[in-house]
Amino acid sequence: GVVKELGHTSIDVLKVDIEGGEFELVEALAKNKAVSFDQFLVEVHNPRLEQMLRMTRSLDAMGLVPFAREANTLAAAVQDATGGHSCCFEYSFVRLPFLSECADKLLSA
Repeated sequence: GVVKELGHTSIDVLKVDIEGGEFELVEALAKNKAVSFDQFLVEVHNPRLEQMLRMTRSLDAMGLVPFAREANTLAAAVQDATGGHSCCFEYSFVRLPFLSECADKLLSA
């Protein structure tokens, strides 16, 4: 992938909005541990409980915990590809060691 081609081993922030493919992406990221990231921002489309549980458990296993959730109220007025109304939420996850590193830097400044 692009990350490997550029010689990176980590990503500071990974933000995705892939119209329903986010659950498959998280499964792939959980299996491929070649690249780590400190923050993961994702828009979730039409989530079902079992999908959300699987996604959050996978992210937790990668050391990421949720720190923010926001409804995407604009998406409620947009028809999705299936012809129904989409139900979208923005979730933000952070790696705990990264969070404590930021706090340490702020305290020492």
